Amino acid sequence: MDRTTLKYFLAAGPAKKYAVLDFYKQALRDNPAAPETLFRATALNKCILFKFLVTDPAERSETSSPIRTLVFFPYDDEQPGDGGESFFFSAHRLREYWSTRSGDTLINTSDLEPDIHLLELLDRIPTFNPFLMGDALERAGIVAPAIYVGADADYARLVTSSIRDRIRPLIVAAMGGRGMDSAIDRFVEHIWKLDEPEKIRPLVQALGLPVDSAHEILHSWCGLTFFEQEFEKLQPELRTAAEWLAKFPRPSETLPPDLRQLVDMAAQSARSKIHENWRAGQSTLSAFQASYDEFVGPARNVGGFVRFLKDSKRHFWSVGEVLGKLEQSVYAWRTFTRGRPKTALPYDRLMDLYTLINQAS
Repeated sequence: MDRTTLKYFLAAGPAKKYAVLDFYKQALRDNPAAPETLFRATALNKCILFKFLVTDPAERSETSSPIRTLVFFPYDDEQPGDGGESFFFSAHRLREYWSTRSGDTLINTSDLEPDIHLLELLDRIPTFNPFLMGDALERAGIVAPAIYVGADADYARLVTSSIRDRIRPLIVAAMGGRGMDSAIDRFVEHIWKLDEPEKIRPLVQALGLPVDSAHEILHSWCGLTFFEQEFEKLQPELRTAAEWLAKFPRPSETLPPDLRQLVDMAAQSARSKIHENWRAGQSTLSAFQASYDEFVGPARNVGGFVRFLKDSKRHFWSVGEVLGKLEQSVYAWRTFTRGRPKTALPYDRLMDLYTLINQAS
């Protein structure tokens, strides 16, 4: 990975980056003698994982997905931007890489199997968003230390701030504003950290949610609050990409009729998939907003809100999936048009772009 690309990925948010190294360093600060670890192999706790759009057809041939997980080991833990070793994850490649290492507490590659299982799970999810990661780990029955399932401090502050703004009217509507400020802070903290479900029981009872699944329901609802923000942030660049695809659907070269027809079919498919994903996400988020507005507004319509809330887990995964697809489509467009976003692409690059968008979607 060249320095420019590395700098871009190191500055990325959780859609593309999971800095295991940063969480491990925090665990070392918390307990230098016995830090909590995500992976059994020491060196893996010093890696950074990236969701990487693969443009090389040779690399794409290993998997049906154009989105690969890149495992990056910095040369210097304190200066990851100085470079390091990296490879696209697969069980085979990890074992091969490990066979060349020395000085780690795990040299026998058979001991890597639990770590391989965890990496395979992380490889399957579309982004490293902490909401999606925590849910995927829970579904797989993997218990990871809490520090690795959360978010870095800046990101956590951003998300909890937006959730607090959302949940304030909710608590007022459900509980009449009793002890509002302190209640908001407590509820947001416990929902975000997935700890001590009994602490949110007053809100659960006020909303009439089933006690055994209330925490999961509210966590998914908070996840939707985050996805709503991310969806909105993506709109300007998504709109620009869609406009470009409509303006430059054909390559810069003149093509024979058979190739022109092939390009037109690929272009139509790519535009349709982007539109379908946008429409699916917009539909769910509009319903999310409408149910919320009905509840916190003058009508205090709790029925529609609670019905949506009880199904928030399904909505959460649905929006997370389409958001991941749209993010990767925009990333593909940005990658292929970098430096020439106002002109048509050559045939080979244009068809590669259409292939990646259609596979990502």
